[in-house]
Amino acid sequence: MIIIGLRFVIVTGLLFFCQELCFMQQRSVVRVINNTNEELNNVMIYATPFGQIKPNDSTAYVTVINKDSEAKNPMLYLTCRNINMGSYVSLPKHMDTVYFLINEVKINKRLIEFKQIIKQDSIK
Repeated sequence: MIIIGLRFVIVTGLLFFCQELCFMQQRSVVRVINNTNEELNNVMIYATPFGQIKPNDSTAYVTVINKDSEAKNPMLYLTCRNINMGSYVSLPKHMDTVYFLINEVKINKRLIEFKQIIKQDSIK
């Protein structure tokens, strides 16, 4: 009987601990828009894959988890014409919708020119 009670206490404690970790993670809803005439492949933001984006097309809205304290991959990665490219990005510290408008990809310089638009959600 004591072992069952002890298991209950341990499991309950773990659930509360995991819940706190979930609240510490920052979440943003992200959409990537390709305003170029190039096909973009292997698009990733914060290690979240967005896949392939055709010219003048966009991705679906994807929820990206940004562990602010760990920030392992604060980058926008993509491949264009078999050339890997990346650029540092930042996500807001609270729940927002973020649009990344990729306006130009300079293959010879491995440069991604983009604009980041943040739409603050009304519910905080």
